Amino acid sequence: MEADDIAGNDGDAIGTWAKQSGTISSSAVQPTVGERPLLKKGANGLNSKNILLFDGSDDFLSFGDVAELDFGTNPFSVFFVILNTNGVGGAGLPLSKDIDAGTTNGLYFYFNGQTLNYFNGSVAIAISTTMDGSTYHLVGVTRAGTGAGGLVPYFDGTAQTAGVESRTMSNALEAIIGAAADPTSYCPCRIAAIYIGSSVPSTANRNAFSGYIQTKYGLTIAGATFDTGTVIEVQTTVTDVP
Repeated sequence: MEADDIAGNDGDAIGTWAKQSGTISSSAVQPTVGERPLLKKGANGLNSKNILLFDGSDDFLSFGDVAELDFGTNPFSVFFVILNTNGVGGAGLPLSKDIDAGTTNGLYFYFNGQTLNYFNGSVAIAISTTMDGSTYHLVGVTRAGTGAGGLVPYFDGTAQTAGVESRTMSNALEAIIGAAADPTSYCPCRIAAIYIGSSVPSTANRNAFSGYIQTKYGLTIAGATFDTGTVIEVQTTVTDVP
């Protein structure tokens, strides 16, 4: 999902971030106008591309209880292009399918100050400790298996210290952008894109994806191999990450 696909004017409150897959069962929506993120465009976006601004007070979008994010013990990949708006003092969940306590076997990413973590129900696995509010980054995780080292965090294309995600991930909660499923722990952040997949990309495909992000958003991503003279297909869907 890329905010650049959202139509509207700079500063518009966005009630729907449309799904970009025929297989996901719901777009991300917010019926309450005062709880909608704002669309930021042009110079207020990222590299002249749209972003969504979540105020950290009450903004969030909900997919509802989508089965596609109940990964069970299967592989998955999740990546964001995101800025932690409050920097060192920031907190909140940019994406979750779990309550704030993180105890119901769901997807759970959270900021603690300038550190972005993935929570496996028991311990935090650091993705980055330098989300200081000054720069957008490509961050995320892949899970190839449920054993030791099966969950690998990535920060701007570089693998961080691997951890374990051994849970059978499934619940009846809503999947939320910008908060926990309660909803609580609202995230003060700017999100340009979210990519979620039901597999782990090969190194070559992950580097090509990194190159696509680097070119589109003007970021510097390690290992990026995208050739601007070559057209590649990038699946920005809930079921495939390139």
